[in-house]
Amino acid sequence: MNPRLDTDTPAPLLIGISGTVLEADDVALLTDIMPAGIVLFQRNYHDREQLEQLVADVHGVIGKDAIIAIDHEGGRIVRFPGFRPELPSAALLGQTQDPEKVYRLARAAAAALTSWGITLNLAPVLDIASDTTHMCLKDRCFGNDTRLVRDMGCAYIAGMRDGGLACCAKHFPGIGSAAIDTHDGTATIAASRDAIDEQLAPFVAAVAADVACIMVGHCRYPAFGDGEPAVFSSAIVSDLLRCDLAFNGTIITDDLEMGAISNDYPIGTAVSRSLGAGCDLACICKSPELQRQAHMAIAAGRQ
Repeated sequence: MNPRLDTDTPAPLLIGISGTVLEADDVALLTDIMPAGIVLFQRNYHDREQLEQLVADVHGVIGKDAIIAIDHEGGRIVRFPGFRPELPSAALLGQTQDPEKVYRLARAAAAALTSWGITLNLAPVLDIASDTTHMCLKDRCFGNDTRLVRDMGCAYIAGMRDGGLACCAKHFPGIGSAAIDTHDGTATIAASRDAIDEQLAPFVAAVAADVACIMVGHCRYPAFGDGEPAVFSSAIVSDLLRCDLAFNGTIITDDLEMGAISNDYPIGTAVSRSLGAGCDLACICKSPELQRQAHMAIAAGRQ
């Protein structure tokens, strides 16, 4: 199994930064927080030379081992416009029913991303599509067949790893049946434990395939008793993922600025509860003010 990523930092956070260069405010933020790493978005990209300089500057502030993460699922979920080699969406890859093709494409994409300084890909999506899947997610899923999602997801993970890039499977324990986009608001998955166990199959396979990280989503699952968002649920994070599935990699939250969390919880509460439930890293991808508040909540919790 993969060991956990190095998260022994003053702030177990993955944060976004504002633009294509490190401004004085960015340097001050990174220096004050010293996060485990950053997540890059399209707002951080102009061209390869600029991006490589940005990554080098981040390493210069928070260390050479800092995580440089990106969402590079394929299809419309890529952060560098025009990036080559092109990686099709999960839905299109799923239609091929060809894990070997997925492996080859993922390996080629990983080799290119690694050469740009990326160390972690926040993909693949291992959610199983259904009739109720929200449109924002449907093309990001390999399909609606559990075995297909499992096989394609494991091929993607293996290809990325062999291309030199760590992967993060998401969104545990599965949000495929959510009819609401958790970027906007709360989604409850009123499935039985048996039904949830079925949607866990791709994640079980990903653990066996040595995936480096797993991202926990923001849906609520009454079958686990408390009905809390998954990132706050020790029954889901610690008991199910860490203990029952024996995952010893890094557990990451989905972005805590998403509406499913931010509409109901202050950021300090959100980061404290997610880390308390067993997550290793909390993602806060946009607001410097919220990133600072999260850092203060973590520091207060350590006193």
